[in-house]
Amino acid sequence: IEGAIFAEELGRALAPASVASSALISPAALPLICDVSTRNEVATATAQGQFCSVVVGSDLTWPPRGEGFAWGWQPDAIVLEPDARGLRPNREPKCTATATQDLTLRIASVGPLTLSTDDLVDSEIAQHFQATVNVIASCLLLGGMRAALELAVAYAKEREQFGAKIGGFQAIKHICADMLVDVESSHSIAYGAAAMLTHSSEPLTAIRSAAIAKSWCGDAAVRVCESAIQVYGGIGFTWECPVHRYLRSA
Repeated sequence: IEGAIFAEELGRALAPASVASSALISPAALPLICDVSTRNEVATATAQGQFCSVVVGSDLTWPPRGEGFAWGWQPDAIVLEPDARGLRPNREPKCTATATQDLTLRIASVGPLTLSTDDLVDSEIAQHFQATVNVIASCLLLGGMRAALELAVAYAKEREQFGAKIGGFQAIKHICADMLVDVESSHSIAYGAAAMLTHSSEPLTAIRSAAIAKSWCGDAAVRVCESAIQVYGGIGFTWECPVHRYLRSA
C-alpha cells in the first residue's frame, strides 16, 4: 500500500522513471536473485543511491521473450537480467538506448536474451513480481491522470471566453465529469489491487486484479490526459502547458 501511494505521487510529479525503477520495481525483484550474497549486494547498492533497472518485456512482462527492455534505465545503472535461474545483476550491460514519447522515461533494449528454461515463468515469486509491476504502473498512471484533471479544472475556472468562465459551459462540465469518473474508478481499482496483493490469501486472484488494474488505468490515463488537453484548447499542445507531458507519460 505504501508503495502504491509513493508511485502515485511519483506519477503526479512526473518524476523520472528511474526513481520508480530503483525504489519500487527493483526491490520487488530482489527475491528473483537466487544467490543471497548477490541479492544483499544489489539491495545495499540500491539503498545507497545506485540506479537499478529490471529487464522486462515491452508490455512490462517478466521474463521477457527474445529481446527485453530495461525500463527506467540510466547509463550507470545496475541492470537485473533474466537467466535460467532467475535474475542476475549486470553492472556493464550491453544496452541500446531507445527513444520514447515520455520525457521522463529512459528505456534501453537488452538482448537477444537466451533463456534455457521456463521454470520461473509460472512460479509464485515471479508472478508476484509481475503483479507488483502492474500495480506500480497503475499507480504511476493514476498520479498522472489526477494531476491532469486538477490542472484542467483549475484552468476552466480562470479561462474566460465570450465573457464567461469556460468552466460554466456545459460541454466543459461534461468533459471534466467524465475525467473525474475515470480518475476515481482508477483509484479504486489500483488501490484495490494493491490491497489484494498485500493481504489476499489467494495469489491468483491478486495477480489477476493487478493485471486488470494495469489494463484499466492504461486506457483511462490516455482518455483523461487527452480530455485535459481539450479543456485547454489550442494552448494544450504547446510547451508552455504541462498537460501534454502527462499524455506523453501515459
